[in-house]
Amino acid sequence: MSQIDKQSGGEKEMRFEEAFKKLQEIVNSLESGQMPLEDLLQKYEEGRRLLKICDEKLNEAEQRIIVLSAKQDNGGGAKEN
Repeated sequence: MSQIDKQSGGEKEMRFEEAFKKLQEIVNSLESGQMPLEDLLQKYEEGRRLLKICDEKLNEAEQRIIVLSAKQDNGGGAKEN
């Protein structure tokens, strides 16, 4: 599978926890300083893709929370003083 296939397929459906764990592993390997430049660049690119996935998942979760909070506020519930 090519890098483009990964971007358009499997990684887009990756769960936040899985993407975050892989991102942490990449950060740890980059911080080790024991990697050839070409490998470092490849890991950096993969890390950027995973970061984008995590960011999108967090934004989706935030939007869902906003919608649920708005529904709760409009549905009666507790009154503010």
